[in-house]
Amino acid sequence: MWRLTVEVRPLGMLHVAGPGRPRPLVDRTVAVDARGRPYLPASSVRGRVRAHLERLLRAYGLPVCTPPRPQHMCPHAGLAGTSDGYCLACRLFGSPWRAGAVTVNDFYPVGVFEATEAEWERNMVVRTGIGISRKLGTVREERLFFTEAVPGDDALRFRGTLEARAERAVVGWLVGTLGLVTHLGGQKGRGLGRVELDVSGVAVWTPGRGWEEMTEHEVESFCREVVSLALAGTVAG
Repeated sequence: MWRLTVEVRPLGMLHVAGPGRPRPLVDRTVAVDARGRPYLPASSVRGRVRAHLERLLRAYGLPVCTPPRPQHMCPHAGLAGTSDGYCLACRLFGSPWRAGAVTVNDFYPVGVFEATEAEWERNMVVRTGIGISRKLGTVREERLFFTEAVPGDDALRFRGTLEARAERAVVGWLVGTLGLVTHLGGQKGRGLGRVELDVSGVAVWTPGRGWEEMTEHEVESFCREVVSLALAGTVAG
């Protein structure tokens, strides 16, 4: 089993909806944890990574089903070129008939942004939005709304982990996909959610010894190696 520590760096304001604290006049709040800090729910990262993995597999001509409708997913998708009837996306992230091999944890702010709830609340941004009629191209009445967002800051990082029960080459597809994720959360059409994802740590689980962390140099070498294995087609089928 492998554990990838992943850091998300927002390149601008970020809005990931979820259980948040109520704020006067704010219609859409961001997800906050029990300490009042904004965080990235695992589901928002997991879904985005899977979507990009499916695109990457199609780009390389490998079989992949078409979620989210269960009848279009493995094993009922009827894909040719798979060894067990499941595409790599379903083997890693699961389907209605199979558990996934990847576990994603929530992502929390780290470093200087381990601020208190009151400090976070003061720094949060509230954006004003209006609804536009698609037919007339004009502002619609009673469509004024306010959206809360995490401010863009060069020092802000969210850190979380992905654990995968997979071979090295399969992990390579995950590592390669993480570098393709450019947006997270909502309001992307309004300029929010631009991010960069980076693998900052790798650990391997060895029976009897537990988790063993790689050094920074080993992490770089590992990422290059597993991506090369994946692109060499060692996991096709």
